Amino acid sequence: MKKVITSLSAILLVVAICFAFVACDNAEVTPGNTDFVITSENCGVTVKENNIVVIKAKQEIFDMLDSNKQFLANYMELLKDANVLDYVAKEGSYGLFIETVNGVTANAASEYWRICTNDADYSSPAGEWNTPVEIDGITYLSAALGVSSLPVKVGATYVLKLESY
Repeated sequence: MKKVITSLSAILLVVAICFAFVACDNAEVTPGNTDFVITSENCGVTVKENNIVVIKAKQEIFDMLDSNKQFLANYMELLKDANVLDYVAKEGSYGLFIETVNGVTANAASEYWRICTNDADYSSPAGEWNTPVEIDGITYLSAALGVSSLPVKVGATYVLKLESY
């Protein structure tokens, strides 16, 4: 009898562990701050003249991102879902390629949306091909990564600027 109870206990333990693994595997990742509502007043997005959009990364919005999706593209998607930033991007061989920002579409034959930042960890050095962009006395350089792989840092600023080539 003792052998049967021990065997049944072992089987129940194995079944319980299996359910635990399945439940953990299907768990959804919940962003940290789900109460914050993004509005045009608190979003950190400023539209400048000459086809320039400035995005200042804010803690409240950053906290809404899943921990494994803390890239500029994901941050911009939250802004788009809140109707404070409009853009169209298509998936390319190197990630997302931004085609249109706030209704302005780059002419693929001669223009592109340049991503700049003041985050020294993820900006390319200034040089002949990377001329600094100055906005309101702050210098921004081209991002070293595209929107799909550029990590967002709270307090950093990201600039979308229509450029010609």
